[in-house]
Amino acid sequence: MATYQTVYNTVVEITEYILDSVSIEGSWGTIDYTDWGPIITALNVEHLLLCGIAIDDEWIVINGANTFHCSINTCLKYLSSKIHDNGSFGADFWDTCKLATIIIEHNLYDYFDYDKIHSYIIQFVNNGGLQVQANDYSQSAEWSGPGTYAACVYYLLCAGQRTLANSILSEAIAMQQGDGSFVGKKTRTGDNVIHPIWHTSQMLKVILKSSYHNNAEMVQKIYHWIESVQGSDGEYDDFGQFVTYITLHMPLWLF
Repeated sequence: MATYQTVYNTVVEITEYILDSVSIEGSWGTIDYTDWGPIITALNVEHLLLCGIAIDDEWIVINGANTFHCSINTCLKYLSSKIHDNGSFGADFWDTCKLATIIIEHNLYDYFDYDKIHSYIIQFVNNGGLQVQANDYSQSAEWSGPGTYAACVYYLLCAGQRTLANSILSEAIAMQQGDGSFVGKKTRTGDNVIHPIWHTSQMLKVILKSSYHNNAEMVQKIYHWIESVQGSDGEYDDFGQFVTYITLHMPLWLF
């Protein structure tokens, strides 16, 4: 069992790495998945805000021969520049819902055209976008399914759109498997496109925030499945860099 000090030291090391690896424009990204830059930046900004770093606090970054000052304010300007003309953000609908949720939870309305983002999400949902993506086998919709439903529901709850949120959540809950898990799209050969733990953990988070939290049988079934698929070394097995992504973010989706 990890001690409080061990966990604290780990969080400090992660935070220091995030601070030191920001680009001069205030973003983070990945060489392998360049279109992930905006959402990775949004998640890192959320982490720094949760650590208590103020928006205008500056830190010094030494990157080879370059030394520059950065702040969350700089990162927010970068994120704002990545809002598309139609109000969407990032590479998929999950990214848009996550950014919109961060804006609400951290009161960042002054830094974004929030009304445009909100209008896009509502229009997307009302036009059946979630259902269309869930049945789309293209590469661009690989993350669609219960996990994306969950992110959308969580945002709608934060935005006070409870009726619409409950309607979408009911659809997502109907996707639950007999073993308690939630599974996204599969390839034509029957393999999971994205590890079910990604979908299941996010569904659990939103279920615990909804009226369904009183359904003890449903909740316990999910917990038992999550425990059953965790490896002996603590990881949730997938492939490549997704092992770290899935394992690191799973507890963050739950709490």
